[in-house]
Amino acid sequence: MNPKVLVILILMGFSFFGCERDPMRNARIAHSSGNLEKSAMILDQILKNDSGNFEASRLYADIHMSRNEFDVAEKKLLDLWVDGGFVGELDRPLEKRISRKHLEAQFGQLYRQWLEKIDSKKKPDFYEEVALRGLKQNPENALLTQKLITFYFAEADSLVDGNEKIAAANVFSKILDLQGRPQQLEDARIRSLKLRKDIFREKAIHHFEKNILPDLRENGRWEPAKRIIRFALTGTLDRKLKLRKDGDLDSAKQTANLELSRKISSMMQALASSEVRVSKSKLAKYKITSEKYTRGRFGISADVSFEDLLEASFELGNQPKP
Repeated sequence: MNPKVLVILILMGFSFFGCERDPMRNARIAHSSGNLEKSAMILDQILKNDSGNFEASRLYADIHMSRNEFDVAEKKLLDLWVDGGFVGELDRPLEKRISRKHLEAQFGQLYRQWLEKIDSKKKPDFYEEVALRGLKQNPENALLTQKLITFYFAEADSLVDGNEKIAAANVFSKILDLQGRPQQLEDARIRSLKLRKDIFREKAIHHFEKNILPDLRENGRWEPAKRIIRFALTGTLDRKLKLRKDGDLDSAKQTANLELSRKISSMMQALASSEVRVSKSKLAKYKITSEKYTRGRFGISADVSFEDLLEASFELGNQPKP
């Protein structure tokens, strides 16, 4: 026999018997060629003899993905993640770190393929749920993050078109919790804020016109052309104050301004439907138009722009809760 032919036959024999002795290699070959049933049969035998075989379980997860059995694949990968001790960021041997990287990549592949099979318009809640499950596993997965952000923007736009402003604002706010691009986050923040302001203005103006404006008109404290509210109030002072002394006069003015601030604060709280205390820095801007101080009495008047009052009331109603 030709020596070259003999060498080739020997090598082929080694290759054949090598494959027979390496069932994992055979399972991978069957899987890559699309023969899922054969691959699964080989893996079943491997796992029967070695139930903790990490690579066999990983490949089985790939088979489930190929069959669109994503929930089964997810459970298998999550079990591997826990059983393999990959939870947390503790130092591990190089082999463990490599296994973790492979598993992380497999998780990313799982959720990416899963989302591609879900119609986000027909099943928006499920699409969101799967994306969030993927990001819970790896919050830094940029591809999943972008898919979810794109989904949220489309959902919010659809809600705006349907005049569902509150729901749209809430969806935009969800984007702010993700590790998106700076411009995306800023766009979502601005659009959410604008929608919330629109909603607030509608409710606040309705409340103002129904419950506050009639009294202002009756008492001549509303300037419709300039949309200005005129605050006017009187009160008592300590009769011991000597108003010709600068210090006592300052004390009288402080008392008058405090009472004026309370009146403005009360109206802001009514518009904001809030009982949150209004700090001096959050108070609507006002302009004192007249003030008078006599022994034991004060009188003070001030103008407040309705737009300034609305803006300050909105900020009050949207303060973070302690």
